[in-house]
Amino acid sequence: MPQYAIETNDGRQVSVGDGKAIIRRSYKVWGFTAEQDVIRGMNASYPHGPDASDTTYLPRIASRHEFYTFMSVHSYNLQKMPGTTNAWIVEYEYRNVAVQTRQPATPTGLPSGPDAVSYEELTGKVSGSFILAYRANPQAPTLNFFGEQVGDIGGDPIDAGGQPTSLMRYQFEITKSVVTTQNFDDQLGSYANFVGRRGGGFGCADGSLLYRGASIQRIEANKFRVQHTYLFDQNYHALQVPRYDKDGNFDLDEDGHVDIVYWKQPFPDAGGSLPGT
Repeated sequence: MPQYAIETNDGRQVSVGDGKAIIRRSYKVWGFTAEQDVIRGMNASYPHGPDASDTTYLPRIASRHEFYTFMSVHSYNLQKMPGTTNAWIVEYEYRNVAVQTRQPATPTGLPSGPDAVSYEELTGKVSGSFILAYRANPQAPTLNFFGEQVGDIGGDPIDAGGQPTSLMRYQFEITKSVVTTQNFDDQLGSYANFVGRRGGGFGCADGSLLYRGASIQRIEANKFRVQHTYLFDQNYHALQVPRYDKDGNFDLDEDGHVDIVYWKQPFPDAGGSLPGT
C-alpha cells in the first residue's frame, strides 16, 4: 500500500518563555493500517501524494529540528483521522533539551540512562473512585472458588431501604516503565491476555493488584519503552452485592437495611505473575 506524508501548516506553534522553547508541528500520513506501522515508519521521508515529487520527513523521538538544531522531539501524539482506515495525524512537540548522550556500559553493568536496555522506573499514585456500597468498614474478602463471599461481609449499614450509597474507595495506581529490545508484536499478544486479571507484586498481596494494560513506544530501532499500569485495591477489587428474597426484592432487616451483603469478584485471578512484576 503506498504511503504518503505531509506537514500541515495550521499545526505549527511556537512557545517561548521562562528560558524554555517549545515547537509544535502536525503531520498527516496515509497508507498505514495500524499504530505500530506509523511508529515503525518514523525517521523516514514520504512523498506528498501518488504523483508528487516533493517529500516530507517524518521525525521520531530525539530527532532534531532541521532549522533549529538545538530543538529535538520530546514527545508525540498519534491519532487516526475520523472516518478513515489508514490515515493518521501525528502531532510532535520539540523542546530545547539536549538529547542524552549514550554512554558505554560501566564495568558494573549498570544501565547508562533512561534509554538504556533494561532501565526500569517505578512510580505510584494514590487515587480513589466512588463505588456503590451497602456497608462501610466491611471485612476483607474471603472468596470461594467461584469468586463469591462465604457469609456476610460485616461492617456498618449505609444503604437506605436497600438503595446503595456512593462510597469512596482508596486505591494505589502503580506504573512500571522498562526499556526492552523484545519484538513489538510479540509483546502485545502476551500482555493482552492479562488485562483485567488480578495478581500480586511490588509487596502487594496476591490478588490485590489488577493489571490494566501496557503502553508501548519505540524509542530507537529495535528498542522499545514498555509502560505497565496496575491498580491496587485493599478489598481485592471485589464488589458488594445484596441478598434478595424469593420475590426478587431486597431482603431488609428490622432497621430497613439490607440484611445480608456478600462480596462478588468480577476480575479473575491471573494464575501466575503479572507482566512486569
